[in-house]
Amino acid sequence: MREIRNCQFRFKCPKAWGALKLTEIEDQRYCTECEQIVYFCKTNKQLMTAIQEDRCVAVRVNDPEEDLTLIEVGMPAVKYNYQDKP
Repeated sequence: MREIRNCQFRFKCPKAWGALKLTEIEDQRYCTECEQIVYFCKTNKQLMTAIQEDRCVAVRVNDPEEDLTLIEVGMPAVKYNYQDKP
């Protein structure tokens, strides 16, 4: 199973995923702030495609210090690393 890790953003959106406008597609929402579709990336392949297509994304990020999972929204940086999990 692959897990998204070390996703760095060149821009983080001030809006939360839950505050974005729903669309007809479950994993896509509309940001009225930047007037763009935001794509929820659940896999590394989806994230890599979004980076190549210069899309705004939402990804789950684990915060071990707080023991919770956050959803970060923004434009990912071109540099991105992922790691395979057994």
